[in-house]
Amino acid sequence: MAKPLGIDPTFFRITTGFIIGFAMISFLCNCYIILKMKYAQTGMIRLFTFTNVYALGAMTGALLAEFFLRTDVKWMLVYIALAVIFTASLNLITFGRKITETLFTKTEADLKAPQTIGAAQHANLK
Repeated sequence: MAKPLGIDPTFFRITTGFIIGFAMISFLCNCYIILKMKYAQTGMIRLFTFTNVYALGAMTGALLAEFFLRTDVKWMLVYIALAVIFTASLNLITFGRKITETLFTKTEADLKAPQTIGAAQHANLK
C-alpha cells in the first residue's frame, strides 16, 4: 500500500489503525455529548469540537492516502471516510452556534484575569 513513500506497509497499517481507532472512540464520545448537549458544560463542548475536527482531519488524510498512496483504490474505505466527513461536518454545522457561544464568549474568570500590557503601552509607562 505505502510503497510509493518507501514506508513499510505493516507499520503504515498499524499507524492508520490507531488513528482510525481514536476517531471511532471520539465518535462514541460525540454520541454521549449529543445526548447530554442540553446540559453540556464548556469542557464537553470543547471535547465535542475537538473530536469532530479530528475526525475531519483524519478522514481527509485517509482519503488522500487512499487516492495517492494505494496502487488500487478500495472504494468501500472511500465511502466510509466520506460518511465520517459528512457526519462530522453535520455535527459542527448543527451545533455551530452553541460551539461559538462556548468557545468565544468571555466568562467571569476571563473578565477577572489580569490584562497583558502591549509593547506600546509598556513604552508609555516609562
